[in-house]
Parts: sequence; structure tokens; C-alpha cells
Amino acid sequence: MKRLVFMLWMLSALACHCGMADSLLKLPQRMRMPALVLPETPCEWVELYILAQNQPAKLLFYVDPKTCYGLEKRQPPLPQVGISGLNRLYALRLLGDTGGIEIIPALQSISAQYRQGGVSYSSKKQIAHVIDLTIERIRYRAKGRDAYIREMIRWVQSPEPPWEKSDEVIDYVERVVEAARALAVVGAQEAVPVLTDLCNRPWWDGNPWVIYLIRALAWLGDRGAMPVLSRELARFTPYQAGCASVPAAFIPLEVREPDPVLVYWQMRTEGKSLPQAIEDIIHSVADLVPGRFMQQEILREYVGPAAVPYLLRALAAPPTSDRGVDVQGVAAQLLGEWRVKEAVQLLIDLMHRARLWSLRGTAAIALGEIGSPEAVDALIAAADLQQDAELLASVADALGYLRDARAEAALMKLLQHPDAKVRYAAAKAIASSGTLRILPELEQRADQETVESVWRALVQAIERIRGQ
Repeated sequence: MKRLVFMLWMLSALACHCGMADSLLKLPQRMRMPALVLPETPCEWVELYILAQNQPAKLLFYVDPKTCYGLEKRQPPLPQVGISGLNRLYALRLLGDTGGIEIIPALQSISAQYRQGGVSYSSKKQIAHVIDLTIERIRYRAKGRDAYIREMIRWVQSPEPPWEKSDEVIDYVERVVEAARALAVVGAQEAVPVLTDLCNRPWWDGNPWVIYLIRALAWLGDRGAMPVLSRELARFTPYQAGCASVPAAFIPLEVREPDPVLVYWQMRTEGKSLPQAIEDIIHSVADLVPGRFMQQEILREYVGPAAVPYLLRALAAPPTSDRGVDVQGVAAQLLGEWRVKEAVQLLIDLMHRARLWSLRGTAAIALGEIGSPEAVDALIAAADLQQDAELLASVADALGYLRDARAEAALMKLLQHPDAKVRYAAAKAIASSGTLRILPELEQRADQETVESVWRALVQAIERIRGQ
């Protein structure tokens, strides 16, 4: 009965604590939350999560598949979840969240095997340490919510080891990380000041492992953590999977875990009207570290066409700072994606007058996506061999969006350009929009081409057009 009561309050916390009131950006309450800067929740993890709510002891199989620990063959089969380091870690975390004290002997046995090197697929003592931490979590959770939270906070406040003692550093980080996550899962709002204080301490400041603490603070969703979220997200680099230095950067979102960037914007727009929130998101492109706060994705996925009037205004009158061009770039891309015809004249002006060729190219691509008669005319006029090569490459890309005979003629003209990147872009665009009537000229161009990448693009275009 005691365990059932605990499960009920834990599930309630999971369902409720990550949403914030009075924000225009609503976090959807679902198993797999939207992913922005962190990898999406694997479908396999949803299976493990469901198993944890019903038969947590079966998670032992994913920790040590060689031992069934009393699982009988007549029982329903286990979910088809692969055995991997990440799945093992998540299974252990779920066992710490939901497992009963009756599974502790099995976990102790597995831990001993790891420490002795008896598990063939890994002998790392770090795994044994995480298993031991899981056992401790189960014991303290059995004592009730208050005792559990007090102990997890004590873990977070563990003394910081000297950096030269690497084994102690690893053990310390694992203990703090598991505790921070556990506090987030149960919605322990009283832990927010403790976690924010830890983020501000010199030992953690600039430490790549701090992203674990940021994830926990985002999951808790307390607005008091917003300054720390803002600072650390500005520093965060989305490392590729396999980068050993920042493992948290590619560990996927857990089931029901919100992405930190989405939580940040939910906090930042709390209490603002729709116009205020949209303008804040748009103009923040000129203020925040580029590429880290995902404003374009937020506007696309969570604001939508309601942002169009404000994007048109930003395109016409961007901020006067040096990064006002970044605001125009985001506006141009979204207006092009949404095929907003009212943006055509502004985009034409930008294509011809922007001081950065990259912004001119972005405007050209947007015109191609919109594809209105005025946009087609402007792009064909821009396909002038006297133009800058970088712009012409973007114009060629844009012409590829169009199914227009005049666009085809303009692309054939761009194949004569002396710059290989323009010819390459024109060849790629023709592959998607060319017709049979240009095949003889394309074959002639391919015979005359001296740059291999362009020649290959022409050959692919010829093959694709023939296959129509």
C-alpha cells in the first residue's frame, strides 16, 4: 500500500510539474516531449517507462540480460528493447524511480559482477557505482517522499573533490547527476535553490557536466532558474553523439522530460501578451548567442502563422544593431517556408540591397519557396551572369523550386557561369525541375564540364530527367 501511494504521487508530479502557468507556449503533456537541442526520446524508452510503471523488476533484464531473476517463461514477453549502454542507464534510473526493496539483492549481485569483471560485455566500475547509487535511491525512497528528497539534496551538496583525483571526480559527478535527476522526477521544487547555487559554484561553472543540472532545473520548471538556464544555454554546444567529453549533450530526453530551450522560452514569455511574446522572440535573435536558443524553431512550431505580421515588420525594419541582419534572416526563412505573398516585395528589395551576400541568398531562396509570379520574375531577372557568384548560387537553388519554363532557361544560362559553385547549384536545381527538351544541351554541357562535382551533378540531372 505504501508503495502504491508513493507511485501515485510520483506519477502526479511527472504529469504536472513541468508546465508553467500563464505562458503562451504550452508544453504538450505527452510521453515523448518535443526535442530542440537534445535528442528525441527513443521509442524504446517509452516501452521501458511503461514497464517501470507496471513491472519494474523486469527492468533487471536490461541491466543484466544473462540473468532472468525469476522471470518465468509463461509471463508476457519483455518489450523488444535493445541492450545498450544508454538503455541500461535508463533502466537503472527507472528502477531507482519505481523499484521496490525486493529487487535490491539482484542489483547487488549485478554490481558485484561488474566490480569483479564478471560481466562479459563491460567491466567498468562506473556502471557498478551507478547500480550502487540506484540501490541507495530505492532504500531512501522506501522511507517516504520527505526522507527521499532530503537525501537527494544531501547528495547534491556533497563535498567537491579536487580535480586531480579523477576517480573521486567521476564518483562525485555521478552521485550529483543521479540526485539532481531524481529531484526533478519527483517535482521537488525545494531543490531549485540548491541546484541553481550548485550551477553558480566555481567547480561547476563552465564544467561540461553542468548540462545535467540544467536539464533537472528545466524539468522542475521554476522561473527562479531562468538566469542560470539563460547563461548555460548560451554556452551549450550540441555535441555529436560519441563525444566523450560531454555525454549529457547527447543523452536523449527522458520520457516526459521537457527540452531546456522550450522551458526557457516558456519562462521568458510568461505573463506577456501575444504581440509582446512574439516580438520578444523575434528581436532576441539580435541579442542572444546565435544558434543556441532556437528562435526559428520556436516560432515555427509553437507560434505559427500568428507571427507573420511581426515577421513582416522585422523584415522591413530590423533592429539597428549589427545583428539586425540575423533577425531579417530568420524572418525571411519563415516567410518563405509559409509562402507569405505579402513578403515578396520586401524579399526582392532584400535580395538586391542587403549588405551581406548570405542574407541576399536567403531572400532569394524564400522567393523561390513562395513562387508567386512576382517572385519568379525577380529571380529570373537576378539570374544575371554579372551578379555576385554567391548570390547566383542561391538564385539557382531558388529557381529549382519553380516549375516554370522561364526558370529552366535561366538555369541553363547559369550553367555557363565561370564559377563552379554556380554551375553546380544550377545543375542540382535542373535535376528537380528540368524537362526532356533540354536533354541535348545538358549532355553537351556534361561533355564540356571540367570540374568533377559539377559533371556528376549534370549526369545525375540527365539521369533523373530521362527517368521522368
